[in-house]
Amino acid sequence: MANGTNIAYDHANVAYGTPPELVAQLEEELGVEFSGFDPCPMPRPDGFDGLRVPWGVRGDWVFVNPPYNETKSFAAKAFAELDERGVRSCLLIPARMENLTWQGLIIPRASRIYVLRYGTRFVRPDGTPCKRPCPMTLAAVVVGDAAVADAEPEPAPDPAPAPGVGPGRRWARLATLDNREWARRGRGSETERPGTTPS
Repeated sequence: MANGTNIAYDHANVAYGTPPELVAQLEEELGVEFSGFDPCPMPRPDGFDGLRVPWGVRGDWVFVNPPYNETKSFAAKAFAELDERGVRSCLLIPARMENLTWQGLIIPRASRIYVLRYGTRFVRPDGTPCKRPCPMTLAAVVVGDAAVADAEPEPAPDPAPAPGVGPGRRWARLATLDNREWARRGRGSETERPGTTPS
């Protein structure tokens, strides 16, 4: 199992790590075991750059929780690792599906996308959980599938725009947003959803 110490986001120069139970839940859901390699270790060793090193060998599964201001770079690296080495990965990133990284890269190529329930609590460098949950909706993006270990690397997509989810793409939820009461009211903004606080 991965050690669950990937950097989640950096707030006031403090990095937060992935809850180990979430990593274990994703392993169970996918039926895989993540390798011990961590592209975003916490603390990060001097001179280490997870974007510049190989993530493993063909057939490996890697869990990646990148700094959220580097989502695009790590998503591109994940697909490059799949294409060039057959390394599969699961990225935990903000579910900002309206932006160009999602529309142009992640949605056309991801094998599965899980939307997580609001309330993920990351852990501090000392291993203790944060008092407040992550304020954003998160998604676990699966890059590659079980069959990739015995198949040729997936070719790069056609550079032509391909919005939306093509045939055979699978959307799934690890959990759903707890917003049934909000939906029944039929109104409101993101900040009015249960469990959120207006900014």
